[in-house]
Amino acid sequence: MLLFERILVALDGSKQSGKALGLALKLSKSSGAQLSVINVVEPIAWTVATTDAIILEEKMFEFQKTVLDKARKECAKAGVKAKIIAGKGRPADVIVKTAEKSKADLIVLGSKGLSQIDKLLLGSVSDRVTQQAHCAVLIVK
Repeated sequence: MLLFERILVALDGSKQSGKALGLALKLSKSSGAQLSVINVVEPIAWTVATTDAIILEEKMFEFQKTVLDKARKECAKAGVKAKIIAGKGRPADVIVKTAEKSKADLIVLGSKGLSQIDKLLLGSVSDRVTQQAHCAVLIVK
């Protein structure tokens, strides 16, 4: 029996999430675990859709595509077949729900994301995932 059969790695484009992907690839390759890769965009909550807000949200989804395309290439280079997931919503909530839905037994993510303001106001995504997850969580520094 494998220690981990299904691994979900969450990426946000930060240096730490790149390290998380590298570790998840090693774990998946050495154990044969199924790997899923997710990036979550939190849509802008607006009361009036201004041109600037629409452009910003479009840029966020373009960045998501870039992050996932890079991950897809890294997975292929490592010889690991991975399911690539473009999520939308509150990152911690979407990561935890995706892990539950996919029956992941390990979530891997970086210790620090791109949004330090969010961390000060709301707590980090990794903190919230750790508190909410139904499975093991590996936080990579």
